[in-house]
Amino acid sequence: ADTLVVRSMSALAHLDLHGNIAAAVDDYIVPFPKKIATRRDKLGLGPDSSYFNSGVILFDWQSCLKSDLLGQARHNVENRHSAYHALDQDALNAALDGKWARLHPKWNAQTGFLPDIRDPIIVHFTGRRKPW
Repeated sequence: ADTLVVRSMSALAHLDLHGNIAAAVDDYIVPFPKKIATRRDKLGLGPDSSYFNSGVILFDWQSCLKSDLLGQARHNVENRHSAYHALDQDALNAALDGKWARLHPKWNAQTGFLPDIRDPIIVHFTGRRKPW
């Protein structure tokens, strides 16, 4: 794992997903228009779809199992892997398009943006450089 929990995660136990199957934090590429447009195009996402980082995801497991989300993601990996840059992340984003809620970045403080996030709860060591 490349995450480090630095504060209590208890608030997630009571988080209302507003009918969504999962919740996650936008990936670091979202603020870069060309990068996110390319990713949306490759994944077949709509022009207004967001794109989450799969390092930290909160699932509503009952909804996940009922919707066969993991089966859809597995199908994406098996049949579309050549179009994917980040295999698991892209497969999950395609399967969850329009079915996930946005979490505050403190829940997945990706190291590229860590200096901009006050009081992170989970630090995610993205990229090749890891503290270990």
